Amino acid sequence: YLDGGVAAPIPIDKALAEGADRLVVVLTRPRGFVKKPQHMSGVFKAVYRNYPNMVRAIARRHEVYNKTLERLWQLEKDGVAIVAAPPLALAVDRFGKNRDELINAFSIGRVVGQAELKKL
Repeated sequence: YLDGGVAAPIPIDKALAEGADRLVVVLTRPRGFVKKPQHMSGVFKAVYRNYPNMVRAIARRHEVYNKTLERLWQLEKDGVAIVAAPPLALAVDRFGKNRDELINAFSIGRVVGQAELKKL
């Protein structure tokens, strides 16, 4: 199973289209992060051969993510979005199971989030 994060990794346009006039966005990557293209092996393409749109979406995911970040930074400048992002890359990844790393990442998010929420 794959989720909508492939096509809309940070769904700010969806929120705005549904009537949101202010956004609070919590990122797991620090400001300045740029997503690089994902290497798609032949195995991956073979597994999803019946889903060519998914293969194309994954191949373009980095472009969509980076353009979304550009739009997000502009929305932040315009006062529409408040963005909470960790100051440095977190030690935990999306499959992380190390309890101490997860607690540390949560603590960082809480501190950064509280600082950003003061702007509301």
